[in-house]
Amino acid sequence: MRAPGGRSRGRILALVLSLAPGAPPAALEASKPLRHLGLRTWTTEDGLPQSSVTAIAQTPDGYLWLGTQVGLVRFDGVRFSPLEAVVSAPAVDTVSALEVDGEGRLWIGTAAGALLRVAGGTATTFTGTPGLPDGQIDAIVDDPAGLLVAAGGALLRLDGERFRPAFEGLPDGHVQALARAPDGSLWIGMSPGGLVQVRDGTISPYTRSAGLRSENVRTVSVDRAGRV
Repeated sequence: MRAPGGRSRGRILALVLSLAPGAPPAALEASKPLRHLGLRTWTTEDGLPQSSVTAIAQTPDGYLWLGTQVGLVRFDGVRFSPLEAVVSAPAVDTVSALEVDGEGRLWIGTAAGALLRVAGGTATTFTGTPGLPDGQIDAIVDDPAGLLVAAGGALLRLDGERFRPAFEGLPDGHVQALARAPDGSLWIGMSPGGLVQVRDGTISPYTRSAGLRSENVRTVSVDRAGRV
């Protein structure tokens, strides 16, 4: 998941998640206005290592993982701990993408093109895996047929010990964002190329001719009702 740009990126809003390790995320009442909910912010004064939060993910143990421009930290609701202090892993640079797969493993992508998987207290590095191009990891999405990674402008699938092109027939352009819908379809943000849906093997592009204001789509999000 990627956080969109904006001045508010330097603050973390703990409104929708239970941060107690081992506890499931707490649900909110959909009809309750945000102004009626409690709000707390965390900044560098509270131990956040850097004020730009670039990605957020929560693992099944309840921890929040926060990507910043100076690396990845784990947040337990009280303190921030750098990745390398809690997991046997090298320090990473600017985190550009985070994803938790179906087995609860955390995948980390960086602006420098590093790709790591954290599981069981250790990290496995996939940087340099055959088929993975140089360039920023823009997005990561879990998929039953193999992890999907947007890297260096291409969309790739992890197939055993190498990466291969994920789909044939995508529009020309740089893949910048990925989102999985409740119906299992995949939404892809491209630049240019607009918005693309992949469902049951069918590729459906949406561009200006379909009413899209710009064919430069940087972020995609799908809600529980399937609305993009």
